[in-house]
Amino acid sequence: MKTRLFPFDRGLTHYYMAANAWALYIFEGKYLRRFFEWIKTRHVSKQAEQSDLLDLETCKKLSMAATLVFMAPLCIQMVRRMTKDNFCQYMALCNFIAFNFGFHVHEKAMLLVTIPLGIDLVIKTKNTTAILRFKILKLVLMWTLLPLIFTPRETFLKHSLLVLDVLITDALLPTK
Repeated sequence: MKTRLFPFDRGLTHYYMAANAWALYIFEGKYLRRFFEWIKTRHVSKQAEQSDLLDLETCKKLSMAATLVFMAPLCIQMVRRMTKDNFCQYMALCNFIAFNFGFHVHEKAMLLVTIPLGIDLVIKTKNTTAILRFKILKLVLMWTLLPLIFTPRETFLKHSLLVLDVLITDALLPTK
């Protein structure tokens, strides 16, 4: 159970998963290194070797530090200003920070952001700001789920589903 709750041995991320703050790390590790190896110049290969400095222990510390740095101001504000009217918003923001800087998060973790905002939207049906927030984060959720449909023949299907979801959400939740 401990390894499921704290998956440090599985690495910082899965490639193609969780479009969060570690996406640049994935990009560097997967694409830039291959590009640098392809160029085969002495100067570039030294840069590629320097990128090996992010080992597992460093990633753990970076993940924890980034989560704490971004979560601390929000927690302070929560203690001072949280009410029953903004509870769902604070819950969504905390989950969004944990998603962005957490260690080995999956794309499904965006549900922990979208569901509280959906609940907030049901409570505040006339609030256009809440509707807009929900639409934006629902789009992000759908975007992060796209890698689950990964074969080339499914490309048209996944993009069609994304467009259909945006159109249905916009029709059901007008902001005007």
